[in-house]
Amino acid sequence: QETDPDEKARLVNLYKERDLVTGMCGDGANDCAALRAADVGVSLSDTEASIAAPFTSKIQDISCIIKLLAEGRAALTTSFQIFKFIVFYSIAQCFMVGLLYYCGSDMTDYEYIYNDVILSFLLALTFSKTKPNKNLSVLRPSVSLVSFSVLTSIVGQILMQCAIFVIVVQVVKQEPFYKPIKEEQEENFGHIVGSFENTVAFYTSNFQLVAASLAFSVGKPFRVPFYKNIYFLLALVPVSYTHLRAHETGRNLVCRLLLAKKIPLI
Repeated sequence: QETDPDEKARLVNLYKERDLVTGMCGDGANDCAALRAADVGVSLSDTEASIAAPFTSKIQDISCIIKLLAEGRAALTTSFQIFKFIVFYSIAQCFMVGLLYYCGSDMTDYEYIYNDVILSFLLALTFSKTKPNKNLSVLRPSVSLVSFSVLTSIVGQILMQCAIFVIVVQVVKQEPFYKPIKEEQEENFGHIVGSFENTVAFYTSNFQLVAASLAFSVGKPFRVPFYKNIYFLLALVPVSYTHLRAHETGRNLVCRLLLAKKIPLI
């Protein structure tokens, strides 16, 4: 006996009234109302049901729900990770620029472009390509941006990286090759020039972005480990290698392009 379409929709609404996340699978026109009312509606055919349902499966049974749950949990986790990465990057760069202003320096235009357009965008784009874990976990991802785990991970990273900024600037001031910014400006008739503070802060911020992308690229239980993301590795390896070897190149192309100050090798 065929079930009344309205009865299916009422049944779905009864579950939702009990604050239960409700899913519905259907393959016919009589399932449209229930598919539309459910939190997650999956059409098992290309008929009228596919118009009412947010998802359409080519698999004609409910085994597609496992893949849908895995993809959904991975997508939610990835969205939170990108949010944390962007928040960290914005606050960390703001602190770095404020520290450079305090020292009497600033980032160059090319450094802003490299950090904003190339590095941060490339890392965020590639580490979001990590695929979902095929094995479903009994755990569920966080659904709130202001949860304890989200806030503590962001605040912890920010405090740690800001402390590193201060330490590296103080360390470079103790080196014998260090020349204060005021002396550099007097030699260049008061113009803002590349400084040692600028150089160490810029390279430190680049490595911090790489470290943050690794820290926020959470794998299990909802996604596969980051080292299985070939796009992320292809972006990570050359970026890290370039920064490590930047001051070892014969003509110091990176320093001249970014107007940074070359730090002598000790």
